[in-house]
Amino acid sequence: MNVSLPNIQHALHLSNSDTQWIIVLYIVGYASILIYAGNAGNRYGKKKLYLVGMAGFTLASFLCGVSSNLYALLLGRLAQGISAGLMVPQGIALITLLFQNPEKRSMALGIYGSIAGIASVIGQLLGGILNDQTWINDSWRLIFLINVPIGFLAFFAVYRYTPKDDSSVKSSISFMPMLTLFALLMGIIFPLIMGPELKWPLWSQLLLGGTLFSFYCF
Repeated sequence: MNVSLPNIQHALHLSNSDTQWIIVLYIVGYASILIYAGNAGNRYGKKKLYLVGMAGFTLASFLCGVSSNLYALLLGRLAQGISAGLMVPQGIALITLLFQNPEKRSMALGIYGSIAGIASVIGQLLGGILNDQTWINDSWRLIFLINVPIGFLAFFAVYRYTPKDDSSVKSSISFMPMLTLFALLMGIIFPLIMGPELKWPLWSQLLLGGTLFSFYCF
């Protein structure tokens, strides 16, 4: 994503603040849903929510890949973050459930961790390779569209080969903390991004100060 930002900015004629929102909305969506995603997996089933998250991430990637304006891209990025926040805790939890043998579980978690590290390197490499393709207009779209076939394969593999886990109605889910965290994060990030561009108007300073205090209370 970071490697592709200059190409995206040029293709969609974006300002510097616009490009920051492409990164920020993913992180805000991810962080907001993550705080209760584990409990949601216990209540509704980890496999079920993993499939929902994977399907959502795949569709959101497609939306980002075909978006023709900033707002469609931002909507797709937010949906990507929410889907990832829903999916990631279920993947880790499913590993601990499927591998009861301590040695195999440690090996599976080690593979999971190594993939996360390798991905940070491969992501930079692929970001450069995909952006340099000349057989497609706006080659930056490939960084999103590459997720679509991978998402379909991952969805099918989990649906076909992962056993269904038991759900627990005892796990409680509260949407208010997630919405509150989303609002607080936006209240901090919005003035930080727009403030310098607008010469720090009074409302941006008040919003930032009030949100920081509310975040402390939260």
